[in-house]
Amino acid sequence: MNIVLCPGQSQVVGPSEPIVALVGDDVILPCHLEPAVDVVSGSVTVVLECESKGWYPEPEVLWLDGEGNLLSAGPTETVRGPDDLYTVSSRVTVEKRHSNSFTCRVRQNNINQTTETEIQISGQSQVVGPSEPIVALVGDDVILPCHLEPAVDVVSGSVEWGRPDLEPRFVHVWHLGQDLLVNQNPSYQGRTSVSAENLKHGDLSLRLSAVKHSDNGKYRCYFASQAKETTVELVVGDTVVLECESKGWYPEPEVLWLDGEGNLLSAGPTETVRGPDDLYTVSSRVTVEKRHSNSFTSECFPATSVSTVRFTMVLVVILIFTCVAAFVVWKWTQNQMKGTGPVLCDAHN
Repeated sequence: MNIVLCPGQSQVVGPSEPIVALVGDDVILPCHLEPAVDVVSGSVTVVLECESKGWYPEPEVLWLDGEGNLLSAGPTETVRGPDDLYTVSSRVTVEKRHSNSFTCRVRQNNINQTTETEIQISGQSQVVGPSEPIVALVGDDVILPCHLEPAVDVVSGSVEWGRPDLEPRFVHVWHLGQDLLVNQNPSYQGRTSVSAENLKHGDLSLRLSAVKHSDNGKYRCYFASQAKETTVELVVGDTVVLECESKGWYPEPEVLWLDGEGNLLSAGPTETVRGPDDLYTVSSRVTVEKRHSNSFTSECFPATSVSTVRFTMVLVVILIFTCVAAFVVWKWTQNQMKGTGPVLCDAHN
């Protein structure tokens, strides 16, 4: 028994001659599908044909889906050969989905004989993008993710990245194994690419280099081969460079940058200069994203500078001197009280 898969996709047909119109006219630019299909739902159908030979008496043909449900097929065609054996064939039109399994079953109940064949149809993939916006800073290189589920090799297909708000809208186009950048928007020239190796695995992601403020917006990832698409939003942020400098340190300190929530920031290397007085001057820079309200803190460790040490030493000396002086006064007072008795005074006239 044989099952033949007949692609149900139509051909797009246009006119063979130019369409002529006058200024001010309404005109129809003809374009249609052959064979005609309902394209409102966007579904794709295929025709399955099943043929089985050498039957007697005449059998019946049944089509079943992957769950065992009976499908509605066209009338069975029957041919009786010179040997009086029957050849039967049947066709059924099915929708091409993510993963389809169909069975053609030929049976003759009178002789209790059944034969069947199963066919798997790989359906269309879905174009999947990120659920959250992609955030990048000016000057960054960024990947706008977009992939197919399930993954299929699309190197020989057509992939279009675009921005509907631009004219021309094309950011990057891949067509039949190569870049097609004839109509690329000038602001993206030399800054976009897709990976042929990744396309083999269903990864349609776009690499955008040297991000600009003008790149901020919504991008359309369109898999033209199956007319599927998704939207990827890119949010471009500003940056500012903060610098911190502190002098008069010994020994050499460490500089840390913290954000408003106390999280440690990644900064560049600390610059250290040792002066003629052997004291250190340190400076550090960090690049941060400029938002509505930012708070950043620069801290130096250890937290004791030379001036603080000197002040502490003077304070300790004063405290010791005060304690010694207080003890001497107290001791002198005690000695005076021990060496002096009561004095009696007589009054004489």
